[in-house]
Amino acid sequence: MIDCVMYGNIINTRNAQNLARRIRGLSGKNLRNLTPYASGGFGKQKYSPDIDVLENVDSIIQAQAKQCKISFKLNVYSVKDSKIVLTPLERQYSVNPLEILLHNDRYYLIAAYDDSEKIYFFRIDLMTNICRLDAEKAKTREEYSELKDFRRDKFMLEHPFMYGRNVKRFHLRIGKEHLTQVVDAFGSSIQVKRVLDEEDMVEVSVRASEDAMKLWLLQYGDIAEAFNIDTEFADKMRKSIEILEEKYK
Repeated sequence: MIDCVMYGNIINTRNAQNLARRIRGLSGKNLRNLTPYASGGFGKQKYSPDIDVLENVDSIIQAQAKQCKISFKLNVYSVKDSKIVLTPLERQYSVNPLEILLHNDRYYLIAAYDDSEKIYFFRIDLMTNICRLDAEKAKTREEYSELKDFRRDKFMLEHPFMYGRNVKRFHLRIGKEHLTQVVDAFGSSIQVKRVLDEEDMVEVSVRASEDAMKLWLLQYGDIAEAFNIDTEFADKMRKSIEILEEKYK
């Protein structure tokens, strides 16, 4: 519980620090000996805005219960007087709230606009001024093909970065010693296709969105290779690599 409070991204830094210390103070000697990190330098490991995330989640759930759309302001990090600050975008968002996910220690809203069949991801911890639009009936998850037969566990494995769409199966070749990186990103449901003992390599199959796989390959391109990929995805990878090459040549 102390670890969840301290290193999660739901409770802001000040409140997380106070709560973790109170939990530790109520615990027995053995737990206190195991958790000396609950005091001292805590609070510098993360940057959390002073937004009540759980209150935001509750507002969205209430809107879903009444099948109403919501509006909100989305905030982004920017720089002011050489300090990082949270700044609201000018746009007022109005969406159909379809699903809430807790993923990578953050709450995300899967939502859609009335004039599009695409779904979008919004960080709930970056939302402010959430309003329920009682006069506007919201669409439901079942009306969107991307959420057909929706399962949270499966969806999160296919979208490890809560980013992108066009989920498909990818084939990866990676050294055995680096297989942990694949499992960390895409879960233990990956399929092992072939073990190349002589090369100390393994070939696996995973399902992921195109954008998520592109980001993952750019991160682990020196130890992993996607093969049998279509021309369009290969072109996207090539363009991203060319941009990186130009920056670091």
